[in-house]
Amino acid sequence: NIMLGGKRHSLGMSFYEPTVVGNVSNDMLLFSEEVFGPVAPLIPFKTEEEAIHLANDTNAGLAAYMFTKNIARSWRVSEALEYGLVGVNEGLISTER
Repeated sequence: NIMLGGKRHSLGMSFYEPTVVGNVSNDMLLFSEEVFGPVAPLIPFKTEEEAIHLANDTNAGLAAYMFTKNIARSWRVSEALEYGLVGVNEGLISTER
């Protein structure tokens, strides 16, 4: 279910439009394989525990990102995620600073 984008960019063959894919499930390649492009899969979940399980169900683990208004949740989920770096409420966690 492509919600936005999904096509080559007008700049040429080496570019791809930022793309959002909805209703992604864990049996799809988009869930289990790393995509080197501007693609954001939206994966529905019901509980915090389910979200953590889905996030940790990977053979990769360099970085994870989460967004929340709840400071207790940010600490709880950050500690439970099995990643080298965890960004909370930001999309750029490694900079020259």
